[in-house]
Amino acid sequence: MACKGLKRLCHPAPEFSEELLRDLLIYYFEMKKTYSVYILSNNLNTVYYTGVTGDLYRRVYEHKHRLMSGFTKKYFIHKLLYFEDYYDVKKAIAREKTIKRWKREWKNNVIKEDNPNFEDLAVDWYE
Repeated sequence: MACKGLKRLCHPAPEFSEELLRDLLIYYFEMKKTYSVYILSNNLNTVYYTGVTGDLYRRVYEHKHRLMSGFTKKYFIHKLLYFEDYYDVKKAIAREKTIKRWKREWKNNVIKEDNPNFEDLAVDWYE
């Protein structure tokens, strides 16, 4: 039977998971704001720091110029090795917490997937 102007009834809309719809709404209502989970290290890659931020460019600048007191300043942690972007801040925070619990080997593996030579991904961001 052919549809005569009733495409909505004859061809139902595809079904989306509740999680996907939630992510799409967050994406549009937060004006496409992204949150980044990132891993930094020192020059020798002996110490890792995992963090989350709503402005990765600014945050890495703060680490590189030692504007933040604490762990990263104390251990000269400024080299961006890895990052992931999220539209949902809750997912970003959950991912940060997950990575912080990981063994060093697991962190090495996730970094090596995208950055096998452990290069500073932000080396030319501020030139």
